[in-house]
Amino acid sequence: MVYNLVEKYGLIPQTLYPDSYNASSSGIINSIIFTKLREDALILRKMLRTPSTTAEILSSAKAKMMREIYTILTLTLGPPPSIDNVFTWEFVDKAGKARTVRATPKGFASDIYSSSFRITSSTVAQMVSLVHDPRHDPLTLLTVDRLGNIVGGMSNYFPSFWSFMTALDVSGRA
Repeated sequence: MVYNLVEKYGLIPQTLYPDSYNASSSGIINSIIFTKLREDALILRKMLRTPSTTAEILSSAKAKMMREIYTILTLTLGPPPSIDNVFTWEFVDKAGKARTVRATPKGFASDIYSSSFRITSSTVAQMVSLVHDPRHDPLTLLTVDRLGNIVGGMSNYFPSFWSFMTALDVSGRA
């Protein structure tokens, strides 16, 4: 799920976009958003029971409610960075050499590389989550309906952990 967010919006170094108080202590903002969403759900359900309510009216009301949620989040967390704006990040690397990176959030995310972990943005796309769910047969590919957080994002499939380890041989020999 994080993969989909990074693919759509990119990444920005934290020194350029630091956490606000509400981002680090999110309990209060979570309860505000939770309460607002419950309130909006009640309103939408009441509108659905009214015979004169059309799909357009519901859609318009939902769009207004989502703008209110966005406003609350923007006021408490700050405005989100634009995915198209170029930022300049100046830092000192491990060798003590000053470096400068100019990139957009999406470009920055696609250029991530770590030699110590041998990870690039392309290898992240190929990673899988291993799960163990005894309710399903071994060697099954699992998914969770409505788990995705981005419309059009990568689907979430989970190979059964124990069946994967059995196929790999738990001792580590392939």
